[in-house]
Amino acid sequence: MSIRNEVKRTYGPAFKLAVVSMLLCGLVFPLLVTGFAEVILHDQANGSIAHLNGSKGRSVGSYLIAQNFSSPFFFHSRNVTLSASGVDPDITVEDALSQIPRISAAT
Repeated sequence: MSIRNEVKRTYGPAFKLAVVSMLLCGLVFPLLVTGFAEVILHDQANGSIAHLNGSKGRSVGSYLIAQNFSSPFFFHSRNVTLSASGVDPDITVEDALSQIPRISAAT
C-alpha cells in the first residue's frame, strides 16, 4: 500500500466531515434561520426600522434606539460621565459632583 493511499484512507473521512460540517454550520443553517426570521418576524429581522409616514415612507431610524424611558428607574439611559453610579473608584470629584443635581432631581 502506498503512502498516498494510506493518507487518503486515514484523513479522507475527516476531511470530508470537516467540509460537510462547514457547509452545514456556515452556510445552510444561517440561511435557514435568516429565512425563517424573515417570514415569521419580518420587522424584527430587519432591525425594527421606523418609517416616516407609515410603512411605505422613508426609513428614519430604529424603534430600538433612543427609546423614551418614562420610569424613574431609567432616569438616565445614556451615561455622560464614566460612571453613572458614583461608586467607580476611578471617578473624579468633578464627575461625582456633576451627577448630584441630575440624580437628586430624578429620585
